[in-house]
Amino acid sequence: MRLLGLLRFETLLALVLAAVPIVLRVADDRGSISAYHDMDDPRWFFVPLTAAAVMLVTNGFVYAERHIHYAVLGVMLIGVVLFDHDGASATVHFIAAVAFYVVGLAAAALMAAHYLGVASFRSVLTIAVSIGLALLVVAFVTEPPVFWVEAVGLWMIAAYYLWHGWAEAKTPADHSEPLVVLRAVLPPPLLKVVEVFIRPFEWLWNRFNSVRSSAGSAAP
Repeated sequence: MRLLGLLRFETLLALVLAAVPIVLRVADDRGSISAYHDMDDPRWFFVPLTAAAVMLVTNGFVYAERHIHYAVLGVMLIGVVLFDHDGASATVHFIAAVAFYVVGLAAAALMAAHYLGVASFRSVLTIAVSIGLALLVVAFVTEPPVFWVEAVGLWMIAAYYLWHGWAEAKTPADHSEPLVVLRAVLPPPLLKVVEVFIRPFEWLWNRFNSVRSSAGSAAP
């Protein structure tokens, strides 16, 4: 039943993410998703993205031992919502937006290789390059290019959540989350470099959840 709940949750999350570009495009015509931050009726920007951010962070907490990337994506999306794309906060907004897409699409590439049964460094790299080329094609054939690249990237991430929820409900995979797959496919020299960036976040996440678990156990 818990896995069926995850499927419903991630299906809803996927629908919310997929709807964002459509809702924004109907509301106004702008060059990028970030540009809707200061639209005349900002609820069309803030409400769906805030909902998606809360869902991501919540999912990360519920499945704390496996969904650290959900929490990271949720925090990045909160950064996109809180900080404007223009003015003094533009740098923070840009970093949060880029990190959201990089982490989200990287997770999609890793899990696609796992679900297809071809999890290897070459396969993950092939899928990642394919995603990059697809977005490049979108940039060349659409107008405005930035908006549609962001939209297609968001739809790819939404598709990943839909696929992930279905796969988890069908076959629980306790050891198949993106970081596990990443560590399994990376060549040792490259893994050592990547671990330098991953371990501090994992330590913070584990520390936070340890404190949270202790507080929960001590509550009457």
